[in-house]
Amino acid sequence: MVNREYKSSLFVDLFSDAKRGLSIYNALMGTDYTNPEELKIVTLKDAIFMHRKNDVALLLEMRLLMLEHQSSINPNMPLRGLQYYARSMDGYLEKNQLNIYGSKLLKIPAPFYFVLYNGREDALDRESLKLSDLFECRTEGYEWTSTFININSNHNRELMEKCPELKGYSQLVEYIRENVDKGMEREESVDAAVERCIKDGYLVDYLRQHIGEARGMLLSGFNEEIYEKGLREEGIELGKRNMIADMLRNGKDPQSIADFCGISLQLVMDVKNSIVNA
Repeated sequence: MVNREYKSSLFVDLFSDAKRGLSIYNALMGTDYTNPEELKIVTLKDAIFMHRKNDVALLLEMRLLMLEHQSSINPNMPLRGLQYYARSMDGYLEKNQLNIYGSKLLKIPAPFYFVLYNGREDALDRESLKLSDLFECRTEGYEWTSTFININSNHNRELMEKCPELKGYSQLVEYIRENVDKGMEREESVDAAVERCIKDGYLVDYLRQHIGEARGMLLSGFNEEIYEKGLREEGIELGKRNMIADMLRNGKDPQSIADFCGISLQLVMDVKNSIVNA
């Protein structure tokens, strides 16, 4: 059973450092700040409500950069980002003792929400996802945007050059996947990828200083990706069985269903028997 409550990930550990955090902040925001001490790391400490702990939030001059790292494509990210920002503002208001019920106009950090994707599914380099696309009833005057960025190798090269740490992270993940595709076991895949990154000049200082922790976090993330892949496959299988059940209830005969859907007759009969026995 995969432990989905692991404390951290390589991504969050990497960019929760002020210097590396400033690097990714500048790359995404198009800025050129040079003093890491001006950057505040304000990642939510209790982000269990989102079933993940791999978010990074960086605050600089009242601009709140919120990052979420994803290995699967999720069209609901604008809603998740809005939840994230709302929770962040709860903490900001409390910490600064600001009263939203008073008559004084409050000033709060402006949000910038980025989803950094490195899954295996094909995706655009960059895309704006809008909260209004989720509205059941179309409405004007309100919007929240999630900026989707593909950080797989050979994507967004200009961005990667601006942030060597992000490029190194992307390359490390790519090396691990290449090793897995060659048939290596997961531990061997991770160890070989780390060695190759150091040899090729990616994340050298970080990996040498935190080799043990990095290896553990990579293996946790590796398990997480496998787990999520399994959940998606289970969902597809359940959807297929539900479709077969609906066709059977509508009077379709098993052989016609099997031919139409391109599936085995045995699967159709299994579903039919489960309906009869329910």
